[in-house]
Amino acid sequence: MSITNATTIDEALAALAVNPKARVIQGGTDLMVEVNFNRTTIDSVVSLRRVAELR
Repeated sequence: MSITNATTIDEALAALAVNPKARVIQGGTDLMVEVNFNRTTIDSVVSLRRVAELR
């Protein structure tokens, strides 16, 4: 699994431009429960947790 920890909105948008199917998360708790119970699979994630503009 590929994880991008964006620190700006521009970084997040650039990561999504490269991989439009990436899942966007803030904390990821709900998504990780789904992954752990094999209810979904993910290839890449863009985390917004460190994006100051969204806090």
